[in-house]
Amino acid sequence: MLFLLYKCYKYNSHSLVEMRGKMKNNKEEKEITFMLYNYLNLDDLIEDRKLELIDKMNSSYYEWSKAKTTFYSNTLEDIVERLEEDYKLNRLSAWKQIINKFLKGVSYNSMLRRFINNRYFFGNSADEVMRKLKINYDEYYFLDDIIKKSLYRLCKEEKIFT
Repeated sequence: MLFLLYKCYKYNSHSLVEMRGKMKNNKEEKEITFMLYNYLNLDDLIEDRKLELIDKMNSSYYEWSKAKTTFYSNTLEDIVERLEEDYKLNRLSAWKQIINKFLKGVSYNSMLRRFINNRYFFGNSADEVMRKLKINYDEYYFLDDIIKKSLYRLCKEEKIFT
């Protein structure tokens, strides 16, 4: 069945070759791949970033008293503000939401979900994935492209990639 889907999709006017042109550069594809591989660790990455930001800022009574006379300070309120406005932190949170949204749309026992689990979450090699799912080389890259293009579209909708 996957082969038939691949064959129909291959000759469609919106083929994967045309869709690849929509992705601006290899940087976006690398970011999608990185986030898929690290999806199970995104919570840890977010917490590490929060701790990194808190460590950079020194909050003390001296800083609080200095805040009354200067514009820039490290009061607790400023630290909370910087945590909310941090670009990396917001981007990681947005990625987590996007991947969750994508995974909710993929049924649990589908070929696509098994491919995602084997390839990205369990970190199996391409040969292992093809052997476990009983697919060939073309179908492997077809599934990989479907996942990346679907996530790319979601990212465009959420304005991750502009």
